Amino acid sequence: MVIPVKLIARWPRRGDVMIVVDGDRTFLRADDVERLAQVPAWSAGETVLGDEWPEELDGVPFYTLEAAVAKVSEHAGKEPAREFLGWLDVTLPQLLAPDVVAQARRDVSPLVSFTIDQTAAQLLRNPGLRMNRVQLFAYLERCGWVRRAGDEWTPTDHARAEGFLTVRQIPHPDPSRGKHASYPRIYVTPAGMDKLRASLRSDAPEFTPALTPALFD
Repeated sequence: MVIPVKLIARWPRRGDVMIVVDGDRTFLRADDVERLAQVPAWSAGETVLGDEWPEELDGVPFYTLEAAVAKVSEHAGKEPAREFLGWLDVTLPQLLAPDVVAQARRDVSPLVSFTIDQTAAQLLRNPGLRMNRVQLFAYLERCGWVRRAGDEWTPTDHARAEGFLTVRQIPHPDPSRGKHASYPRIYVTPAGMDKLRASLRSDAPEFTPALTPALFD
């Protein structure tokens, strides 16, 4: 599952709207929408785009984007609502651009994740899933989770967006690269570990180790 992303849209001199992007669905915090558009708060008897809205995320009511627009459009004859719709129309395409969402996405902490060596050791506990780190990197590349960046492996945007891999910057072991040089060490998250176990059991691939091992993990 793609990790939801929380964004803050700032309407200058008016206020903020919290936005949650969860896969292909976009949610706007209900009380932010109602305050800025100056529309009545949602009540249990309302039905616009479904029988149950707004939805609750972490216990807080949120409108889907479609429901928010429908709600505010009911009051578009009033200036605050009309201005809010105009601002939303200009702001959302910029805010929801893929590169903006990707930058805002928070990785799973390496503290609760596994290095490649630890991942291989964990997989050893499962019958039939024995492999070394070189074979594991080869499999992750085959799955589209990692790619080569020079002499190093780096996680793909897909693997990080899905919450399968995360990274931690490690001081570079080669002093010739500079005092503050670092490289990204790849970690497999708990969700990534579950996905690997499931896919390896069903795939049972014939592993072909890379011709040259990765210099860094």
